[in-house]
Amino acid sequence: MVHFTYYLKHNFPHLATGLPEIEYAVPVDSKVIVEVYNLAGKRIITLVDGKKSAGQHRIDLTPSKKKLPHGTYFCRLAAYDDADSMKYVNVRKFEVASNL
Repeated sequence: MVHFTYYLKHNFPHLATGLPEIEYAVPVDSKVIVEVYNLAGKRIITLVDGKKSAGQHRIDLTPSKKKLPHGTYFCRLAAYDDADSMKYVNVRKFEVASNL
């Protein structure tokens, strides 16, 4: 049995698309919210807002490309338990590069 802990992986842009793939894990079924913010702190897009099963998860940013032009962003992951108490929060910076 693999034991997971909460994490939000630091990701680098994919060379072909210029978009990072966001990877995160939750050790137990949790309500998860994954949001992207610009440098001014404005929320640009909510990628996940709902119950996720325990384990590793990946988010492909390709469908949200139009909302994420070239630049620097912050990804915020918040995970809550069944009582809606925050169990984990993490923020990571990532870059969206222009297509090559």
